[in-house]
Amino acid sequence: MKKIFLYFLIGLILVQSLNAAEIYEFESFSESPEQAVFLYERDGIKFSEKNGEHVILLEKVKEDSIDLSFFIYKENRGILTLRLGNYVNVDVDRDFKDDFKVSLKDFSFDLKKASIRVEALPGFYEETNTNGDISSTLKNEPETTESSILNQLPNQMIGITLTILIIVIGLVIFYLFKKFNH
Repeated sequence: MKKIFLYFLIGLILVQSLNAAEIYEFESFSESPEQAVFLYERDGIKFSEKNGEHVILLEKVKEDSIDLSFFIYKENRGILTLRLGNYVNVDVDRDFKDDFKVSLKDFSFDLKKASIRVEALPGFYEETNTNGDISSTLKNEPETTESSILNQLPNQMIGITLTILIIVIGLVIFYLFKKFNH
């Protein structure tokens, strides 16, 4: 009986690890200057450009916006709120020239998921300094015709379903063993 309970707990831990945050690594922007990804809360995007590693994390999905954390050269540069159709320009090397445009294309509050696009801006590969900063001006962008995030199967629902299934199977096995031992 103790072994079954132990296996049950190990199964629950494994299912929860499937729902852990993921960091997606982008290709070089010289090969693909515009890249997009669907992220769940706490997921992130990592890319290596301008002699450094940079990360953008989806901190929180709100009813009308999302919060993104920017880590430029592994230093936290703050949290920025984006609304649908907005974008922010990012200067990673503090040369007063915007290097990237980060935009929110679509999001779902219920699914805690958002579509983020990162685009290298013209002049990105010119010689520059170091460090990095985020442009403080939010800008609006016209609506796009990309497919809605609501039409995609969320990975979190799969994890929740597996967790419930393991709990039900564990309870059935528990009661069967309890019934046969008496």
